[in-house]
Amino acid sequence: MALFISNEEVQELVTMPEALQAVDEAFQHFGDGTAVNHPRRRLATPSGGMQIMPAMDTATGIGGHKTYFGRGGGLCLIFDIASANVLALIQVSRLGQLRTGAASGVATKYMARKSSVSLGVIGAGFQAETQIEAVCAVRDIKHIRIYSRTPDRRKQFAERIAKLTNIEATPVDTAQQATDGADIVCTATNSSDPVLNGAWLGEGTHVNAVGSNSLLRKEIDDAVAERANIIAVDDTTQIDLEGGDLIGALTRGLINRSKLIDLSRIASGQIPGRLEESHITLFKSHGIGLEDIAIGQVIYENARKEGRGVELPF
Repeated sequence: MALFISNEEVQELVTMPEALQAVDEAFQHFGDGTAVNHPRRRLATPSGGMQIMPAMDTATGIGGHKTYFGRGGGLCLIFDIASANVLALIQVSRLGQLRTGAASGVATKYMARKSSVSLGVIGAGFQAETQIEAVCAVRDIKHIRIYSRTPDRRKQFAERIAKLTNIEATPVDTAQQATDGADIVCTATNSSDPVLNGAWLGEGTHVNAVGSNSLLRKEIDDAVAERANIIAVDDTTQIDLEGGDLIGALTRGLINRSKLIDLSRIASGQIPGRLEESHITLFKSHGIGLEDIAIGQVIYENARKEGRGVELPF
Protein backbone atom coordinates (compact mmCIF):
# COMPACT_ATOMS: atom_id res chain seq x y z
CA MET A 1 0.00 0.00 0.00
CA ALA A 2 1.11 3.54 -0.70
CA LEU A 3 1.98 6.04 2.02
CA PHE A 4 0.89 9.62 2.51
CA ILE A 5 3.75 11.59 4.11
CA SER A 6 3.17 15.08 5.49
CA ASN A 7 5.48 18.09 5.52
CA GLU A 8 5.98 17.63 9.25
CA GLU A 9 7.11 14.04 8.75
CA VAL A 10 9.40 15.02 5.86
CA GLN A 11 11.14 17.40 8.27
CA GLU A 12 11.90 14.45 10.56
CA LEU A 13 12.55 11.72 8.00
CA VAL A 14 15.45 13.07 5.93
CA THR A 15 18.66 14.92 6.74
CA MET A 16 20.57 17.30 4.52
CA PRO A 17 23.46 14.80 4.09
CA GLU A 18 20.95 12.19 2.90
CA ALA A 19 19.36 14.73 0.53
CA LEU A 20 22.77 15.71 -0.84
CA GLN A 21 23.73 12.11 -1.53
CA ALA A 22 20.41 11.36 -3.24
CA VAL A 23 20.55 14.43 -5.48
CA ASP A 24 24.23 13.89 -6.29
CA GLU A 25 23.53 10.31 -7.39
CA ALA A 26 20.48 11.46 -9.38
CA PHE A 27 22.63 13.95 -11.31
CA GLN A 28 25.20 11.23 -11.95
CA HIS A 29 22.44 9.00 -13.35
CA PHE A 30 21.11 11.90 -15.42
CA GLY A 31 24.59 12.33 -16.84
CA ASP A 32 25.07 8.68 -17.75
CA GLY A 33 21.62 8.39 -19.31
CA THR A 34 19.95 6.12 -16.78
CA ALA A 35 17.73 8.96 -15.51
CA VAL A 36 15.47 11.26 -17.50
CA ASN A 37 13.86 14.57 -16.62
CA HIS A 38 11.18 16.57 -18.40
CA PRO A 39 11.08 20.36 -17.96
CA ARG A 40 8.45 21.89 -15.74
CA ARG A 41 5.10 22.29 -17.47
CA ARG A 42 2.89 25.23 -16.45
CA LEU A 43 -0.87 25.18 -16.98
CA ALA A 44 -2.40 28.63 -16.58
CA THR A 45 -5.82 29.23 -15.02
CA PRO A 46 -7.60 32.45 -13.98
CA SER A 47 -6.76 31.76 -10.34
CA GLY A 48 -3.16 30.64 -10.75
CA GLY A 49 -0.98 28.09 -12.44
CA MET A 50 -0.61 24.35 -11.99
CA GLN A 51 2.94 23.09 -12.44
CA ILE A 52 3.99 19.52 -13.22
CA MET A 53 7.55 18.16 -13.04
CA PRO A 54 8.02 14.52 -14.16
CA ALA A 55 11.17 12.40 -13.98
CA MET A 56 12.37 8.79 -13.86
CA ASP A 57 15.55 7.10 -12.65
CA THR A 58 15.99 3.56 -13.93
CA ALA A 59 19.16 3.14 -11.86
CA THR A 60 17.15 3.39 -8.64
CA GLY A 61 13.92 2.00 -10.07
CA ILE A 62 11.87 5.07 -9.17
CA GLY A 63 9.69 7.35 -11.28
CA GLY A 64 7.25 10.09 -10.46
CA HIS A 65 6.38 13.73 -10.60
CA LYS A 66 5.77 16.77 -8.46
CA THR A 67 2.56 18.72 -9.01
CA TYR A 68 1.61 21.95 -7.27
CA PHE A 69 -0.76 24.84 -7.78
CA GLY A 70 0.59 28.39 -7.50
CA ARG A 71 2.00 28.95 -4.04
CA GLY A 72 -0.49 26.55 -2.52
CA GLY A 73 -0.19 22.91 -1.69
CA GLY A 74 1.28 20.20 -3.84
CA LEU A 75 2.28 16.55 -3.87
CA CYS A 76 5.18 14.48 -5.09
CA LEU A 77 4.10 11.07 -6.36
CA ILE A 78 6.70 8.33 -6.56
CA PHE A 79 6.17 4.87 -7.99
CA ASP A 80 8.13 1.68 -8.45
CA ILE A 81 9.07 1.27 -12.11
CA ALA A 82 9.19 -2.54 -12.07
CA SER A 83 5.74 -3.09 -10.53
CA ALA A 84 4.14 0.22 -11.59
CA ASN A 85 2.85 0.51 -8.01
CA VAL A 86 2.47 3.90 -6.39
CA LEU A 87 4.75 4.03 -3.36
CA ALA A 88 4.05 7.41 -1.83
CA LEU A 89 2.33 10.78 -2.02
CA ILE A 90 4.52 13.33 -0.26
CA GLN A 91 3.66 16.92 0.57
CA VAL A 92 6.12 19.17 -1.19
CA SER A 93 6.80 22.29 0.89
CA ARG A 94 9.69 20.93 2.96
CA LEU A 95 10.70 18.55 0.16
CA GLY A 96 11.07 21.47 -2.27
CA GLN A 97 13.10 23.46 0.22
CA LEU A 98 15.42 20.50 0.78
CA ARG A 99 15.92 19.66 -2.88
CA THR A 100 16.70 23.26 -3.84
CA GLY A 101 19.34 23.43 -1.14
CA ALA A 102 20.73 20.02 -2.03
CA ALA A 103 21.09 20.92 -5.72
CA SER A 104 23.19 23.95 -4.77
CA GLY A 105 25.18 21.79 -2.37
CA VAL A 106 25.99 19.35 -5.17
CA ALA A 107 27.01 22.21 -7.47
CA THR A 108 29.16 23.71 -4.71
CA LYS A 109 30.82 20.34 -4.10
CA TYR A 110 32.00 20.14 -7.71
CA MET A 111 32.45 23.80 -8.63
CA ALA A 112 33.59 25.84 -5.62
CA ARG A 113 37.23 26.00 -4.56
CA LYS A 114 37.98 23.37 -1.94
CA SER A 115 39.60 26.09 0.19
CA SER A 116 36.37 28.11 0.37
CA VAL A 117 35.63 29.36 3.91
CA SER A 118 33.32 32.38 3.49
CA LEU A 119 29.72 32.49 2.32
CA GLY A 120 27.67 35.50 1.29
CA VAL A 121 23.88 35.14 1.12
CA ILE A 122 21.41 37.54 -0.47
CA GLY A 123 17.95 36.67 0.80
CA ALA A 124 16.62 35.58 4.18
CA GLY A 125 13.50 33.70 3.24
CA PHE A 126 12.26 30.14 2.93
CA GLN A 127 14.93 28.90 0.51
CA ALA A 128 17.94 30.67 1.99
CA GLU A 129 18.17 28.42 5.05
CA THR A 130 18.73 25.18 3.15
CA GLN A 131 21.13 26.92 0.77
CA ILE A 132 23.32 27.68 3.75
CA GLU A 133 22.86 24.26 5.30
CA ALA A 134 23.87 22.49 2.08
CA VAL A 135 26.89 24.69 1.33
CA CYS A 136 28.15 24.24 4.89
CA ALA A 137 27.79 20.46 4.50
CA VAL A 138 30.22 20.36 1.54
CA ARG A 139 32.68 23.13 2.44
CA ASP A 140 34.31 24.12 5.74
CA ILE A 141 32.61 27.49 6.02
CA LYS A 142 33.92 29.72 8.83
CA HIS A 143 31.85 32.86 8.34
CA ILE A 144 28.52 33.78 6.76
CA ARG A 145 27.31 37.27 5.79
CA ILE A 146 23.60 37.77 5.16
CA TYR A 147 21.70 40.56 3.44
CA SER A 148 17.98 41.09 2.99
CA ARG A 149 16.07 44.31 2.52
CA THR A 150 14.51 44.31 6.02
CA PRO A 151 17.02 44.95 8.84
CA ASP A 152 15.03 43.09 11.50
CA ARG A 153 14.52 40.09 9.26
CA ARG A 154 18.19 39.73 8.32
CA LYS A 155 19.19 40.11 11.99
CA GLN A 156 16.75 37.43 13.12
CA PHE A 157 17.72 35.16 10.24
CA ALA A 158 21.44 35.52 11.02
CA GLU A 159 20.77 34.60 14.64
CA ARG A 160 18.84 31.50 13.57
CA ILE A 161 21.54 30.45 11.12
CA ALA A 162 24.25 30.85 13.73
CA LYS A 163 22.33 28.49 16.02
CA LEU A 164 21.59 26.02 13.22
CA THR A 165 25.16 25.82 11.88
CA ASN A 166 27.27 26.85 14.89
CA ILE A 167 29.04 29.23 12.48
CA GLU A 168 29.38 32.99 12.89
CA ALA A 169 26.64 34.68 10.84
CA THR A 170 26.60 38.44 10.42
CA PRO A 171 23.75 40.58 9.02
CA VAL A 172 25.01 43.32 6.69
CA ASP A 173 23.46 46.48 5.28
CA THR A 174 23.93 45.93 1.54
CA ALA A 175 24.07 43.10 -0.96
CA GLN A 176 27.57 44.18 -1.93
CA GLN A 177 28.75 43.83 1.66
CA ALA A 178 27.46 40.27 1.70
CA THR A 179 29.31 39.55 -1.54
CA ASP A 180 32.64 41.33 -1.09
CA GLY A 181 35.42 38.81 -0.47
CA ALA A 182 33.02 35.84 -0.30
CA ASP A 183 34.31 32.55 -1.68
CA ILE A 184 30.74 31.40 -2.32
CA VAL A 185 27.65 33.54 -2.95
CA CYS A 186 24.04 32.37 -2.87
CA THR A 187 21.11 34.42 -4.11
CA ALA A 188 17.72 33.22 -2.89
CA THR A 189 15.16 35.97 -3.49
CA ASN A 190 11.97 36.52 -5.48
CA SER A 191 13.28 39.74 -6.98
CA SER A 192 12.37 40.73 -10.52
CA ASP A 193 15.49 42.93 -10.75
CA PRO A 194 19.11 41.90 -10.20
CA VAL A 195 20.33 41.80 -6.61
CA LEU A 196 23.83 40.57 -7.50
CA ASN A 197 26.20 42.64 -9.62
CA GLY A 198 28.93 40.74 -11.45
CA ALA A 199 31.40 43.57 -10.79
CA TRP A 200 31.32 42.67 -7.09
CA LEU A 201 32.67 39.15 -7.59
CA GLY A 202 36.28 38.42 -6.78
CA GLU A 203 38.48 35.91 -8.53
CA GLY A 204 37.59 32.32 -7.75
CA THR A 205 34.05 33.01 -6.49
CA HIS A 206 31.37 30.40 -6.95
CA VAL A 207 27.75 31.60 -7.27
CA ASN A 208 24.53 29.66 -6.69
CA ALA A 209 21.56 31.60 -8.11
CA VAL A 210 18.32 29.89 -7.09
CA GLY A 211 15.52 32.41 -6.69
CA SER A 212 14.27 32.79 -10.26
CA ASN A 213 12.57 30.08 -12.30
CA SER A 214 10.73 32.48 -14.56
CA LEU A 215 11.55 34.50 -17.66
CA LEU A 216 10.08 37.48 -15.80
CA ARG A 217 12.47 37.38 -12.83
CA LYS A 218 16.18 38.05 -12.75
CA GLU A 219 18.36 37.87 -9.61
CA ILE A 220 21.76 38.29 -11.23
CA ASP A 221 22.88 40.89 -13.74
CA ASP A 222 24.32 39.94 -17.12
CA ALA A 223 27.86 40.58 -15.88
CA VAL A 224 27.64 37.58 -13.52
CA ALA A 225 27.03 35.25 -16.46
CA GLU A 226 29.51 37.09 -18.67
CA ARG A 227 32.31 36.85 -16.09
CA ALA A 228 31.66 33.19 -15.24
CA ASN A 229 34.08 30.77 -16.88
CA ILE A 230 31.71 27.86 -16.34
CA ILE A 231 27.91 28.07 -16.06
CA ALA A 232 26.15 24.92 -14.89
CA VAL A 233 22.37 24.46 -15.02
CA ASP A 234 20.31 21.67 -13.48
CA ASP A 235 18.74 21.08 -16.92
CA THR A 236 19.74 23.24 -19.90
CA THR A 237 16.47 22.44 -21.69
CA GLN A 238 14.67 24.64 -19.15
CA ILE A 239 16.62 27.81 -19.97
CA ASP A 240 14.34 28.97 -22.77
CA LEU A 241 11.27 28.24 -20.64
CA GLU A 242 12.25 29.87 -17.35
CA GLY A 243 15.86 31.09 -17.48
CA GLY A 244 15.33 34.77 -16.74
CA ASP A 245 18.79 35.00 -15.19
CA LEU A 246 20.50 33.85 -18.40
CA ILE A 247 18.26 34.64 -21.35
CA GLY A 248 19.21 38.34 -21.48
CA ALA A 249 22.92 37.60 -21.64
CA LEU A 250 22.26 35.01 -24.35
CA THR A 251 20.07 37.36 -26.38
CA ARG A 252 22.63 40.17 -26.23
CA GLY A 253 25.46 37.87 -27.23
CA LEU A 254 27.34 38.29 -23.94
CA ILE A 255 27.46 34.51 -23.58
CA ASN A 256 26.79 31.69 -26.03
CA ARG A 257 25.09 28.38 -25.43
CA SER A 258 28.34 26.44 -25.55
CA LYS A 259 29.14 28.02 -22.18
CA LEU A 260 26.06 26.43 -20.58
CA ILE A 261 26.62 22.97 -19.14
CA ASP A 262 24.28 20.48 -17.51
CA LEU A 263 25.32 19.89 -13.90
CA SER A 264 24.80 16.19 -14.59
CA ARG A 265 27.82 16.19 -16.92
CA ILE A 266 29.96 17.54 -14.09
CA ALA A 267 28.57 15.19 -11.44
CA SER A 268 29.06 12.17 -13.72
CA GLY A 269 32.72 13.10 -14.32
CA GLN A 270 32.43 13.96 -17.99
CA ILE A 271 33.85 17.46 -17.50
CA PRO A 272 35.38 19.29 -14.52
CA GLY A 273 33.36 21.84 -12.58
CA ARG A 274 36.36 24.13 -12.19
CA LEU A 275 39.43 24.52 -14.38
CA GLU A 276 41.38 27.20 -12.50
CA GLU A 277 41.40 28.50 -8.93
CA SER A 278 40.91 32.02 -10.25
CA HIS A 279 37.86 31.17 -12.35
CA ILE A 280 34.39 32.39 -11.45
CA THR A 281 31.78 29.64 -11.60
CA LEU A 282 27.98 29.89 -11.66
CA PHE A 283 25.25 27.38 -10.92
CA LYS A 284 21.86 28.53 -12.16
CA SER A 285 19.17 26.48 -10.44
CA HIS A 286 15.69 26.23 -11.90
CA GLY A 287 14.55 23.15 -9.97
CA ILE A 288 13.79 19.82 -11.64
CA GLY A 289 11.53 16.90 -10.85
CA LEU A 290 14.46 14.46 -10.75
CA GLU A 291 15.69 16.16 -7.59
CA ASP A 292 12.26 15.78 -5.98
CA ILE A 293 11.82 12.08 -6.72
CA ALA A 294 15.40 11.33 -5.61
CA ILE A 295 14.79 12.77 -2.15
CA GLY A 296 11.24 11.42 -2.20
CA GLN A 297 12.64 7.90 -2.43
CA VAL A 298 14.79 8.48 0.66
CA ILE A 299 11.80 9.88 2.54
CA TYR A 300 9.66 6.90 1.56
CA GLU A 301 12.29 4.31 2.50
CA ASN A 302 12.94 5.99 5.87
CA ALA A 303 9.21 6.21 6.53
CA ARG A 304 8.85 2.47 5.93
CA LYS A 305 11.75 1.71 8.27
CA GLU A 306 10.33 3.90 11.02
CA GLY A 307 6.68 3.02 10.57
CA ARG A 308 5.75 6.58 9.64
CA GLY A 309 3.21 7.96 7.20
CA VAL A 310 -0.44 7.07 6.63
CA GLU A 311 -1.33 3.95 4.66
CA LEU A 312 -3.52 4.68 1.64
CA PRO A 313 -6.10 2.21 0.25
CA PHE A 314 -4.24 1.48 -3.00
